[in-house]
Amino acid sequence: RDWPSTAWEYQQFVLSQAGWLLRLTGTNAQDLILVGAVAARFEHDDVIASLFLPQTAALTPDQARILIPALYRRGDFDMLARLFERHPEFKALPDLRLYHAAWDLGWGPRGSGGESRRLLQDAVEQPGQRDLARRLILLGNRQLGQEDEDKADRESTRLNSSH
Repeated sequence: RDWPSTAWEYQQFVLSQAGWLLRLTGTNAQDLILVGAVAARFEHDDVIASLFLPQTAALTPDQARILIPALYRRGDFDMLARLFERHPEFKALPDLRLYHAAWDLGWGPRGSGGESRRLLQDAVEQPGQRDLARRLILLGNRQLGQEDEDKADRESTRLNSSH
């Protein structure tokens, strides 16, 4: 984490104020998203999980955009499977389709990852998605025991960028 030290110093204060806001407003959906976004900024994935997991039946796309990356960072792939099963519409959202593809690649039914791998490989070519796609490919390959492919991809990227 490359945040300035002052950001670390104030996180506890910000999160305590966020808790106060939620107690004040009850479960106002917009405030919940605001607090979740603050927690996501500092990757407080346990806070995000505690905010949104109790509401998975009625999870909104905005809430899913905060929860799904946090579940990946936590390694909670069983919950991701349940979320994608319960909310198939999330698979079609442009910013979440890469997460679904990565889940399908590494944890989905065996043999179903071909299209998902292509989607992730295409995303590597898109400047706005490149870093995320690479991280997700790495995670999926690690799950499949294909770390050698990651090494080859990194070497190819290094050679291509040096020309």
